[in-house]
Amino acid sequence: MSKYTLSKPRKEAQDCFMVTIVADSNDADYITTTQTYSSKEFNGVIVDELIQLKNNYSGSHQLEDCPLGEYIDIPFNGYDGFCHSLESLTITYVDEDGYTWDVNLRGDV
Repeated sequence: MSKYTLSKPRKEAQDCFMVTIVADSNDADYITTTQTYSSKEFNGVIVDELIQLKNNYSGSHQLEDCPLGEYIDIPFNGYDGFCHSLESLTITYVDEDGYTWDVNLRGDV
């Protein structure tokens, strides 16, 4: 007898993108945000902001000058403000059958 069972993903958890952003808030104090977007939302303005974030603001202390955040959730520290450096950006897609796919933005290897 198994100690757990696996269930098929709920319909609302399918055909969606999950975006996880990890950023440095204050010298190795990391803040993580995870947002879920429908395919329609993601393929609209979200993917463009994520590409811009990755290509233009992924270096050390570049988040300090980042004007983005209208559509994506950039990690924020209530005491110090926005994080200063992007540590990682991970995107996964859950298809209509419940399979999970890694998403590589333009320029990713």
